[in-house]
Amino acid sequence: MQQNSEVKNILTLQEGYPPSRRQRGRSRKRARTAPPQEDFNRPNQDLARNDRAHQRPAPPARGVINMIFGGPTNGDSNRARKTSSKNLINMEVDNQIFHTGPTLSFGPEDLKGVSTNHNDALVIRAMVANYDVARIFVDSGSSVNVLFQEAINQMDLGQYKMEPIITSLFGFTGHAIRPVGLVHLPLTLGKSNSCKTRIVSFIIVDAPYAYNAILGRPAMTTFMAVASALHQKIKFPVGNEVVEVQGDQVIARKCYVEEVRIEQKVARTDSVD
Repeated sequence: MQQNSEVKNILTLQEGYPPSRRQRGRSRKRARTAPPQEDFNRPNQDLARNDRAHQRPAPPARGVINMIFGGPTNGDSNRARKTSSKNLINMEVDNQIFHTGPTLSFGPEDLKGVSTNHNDALVIRAMVANYDVARIFVDSGSSVNVLFQEAINQMDLGQYKMEPIITSLFGFTGHAIRPVGLVHLPLTLGKSNSCKTRIVSFIIVDAPYAYNAILGRPAMTTFMAVASALHQKIKFPVGNEVVEVQGDQVIARKCYVEEVRIEQKVARTDSVD
């Protein structure tokens, strides 16, 4: 009997058990007056209700966290980059000017032949300066296009002049990489019967990497292309048609394994130094 009394006392302290008549009355009053609580863990079953909830005013921002990037985007000096930023702020947008062409979209049909439930990078092959280059990583988060020195060593680029570059590249870890130079090369996406060729600026980097090149936002903008890692595909307009470039998941996974090995080797070397 004494043990049961102690258990009852513990329940009373931890859970308010058993509730008194006054407590039950207060609970019913709070239930009537308390605002409805949104259950964010419950599956989205009532779309209309959630749409109304999303119309509530957004809370004030506690701060601003900007994206980390680097390279000579919009100029190779601080003065040039500041001028480009001011020009964009002062630019007036003319809504009467617009581009015509096909709509770029992705749907379930684009997943045909793709191993689903993946987290693979989008790795393609393309023609760079008339060379068939494999292992090209499409990275929409990169502010520059990169061509690695090992790939350059296998290409005859005598007719293309390499320009010096001042601005370093910075990763999310804060480490700076000094580029070798800048070169403008023809890049061809698509097949011979349906393709597009544009001159693209590549930053030459001498560093160990699993990829031969990286296509960043500048290349995507030049080709007016949209990339989807989920669908393992790039789409861009050619006239009134939509051209597709398919990624290679097998190569993407091989590159991932190799890149992890490279990063581990670099980390061991840095720790010894």
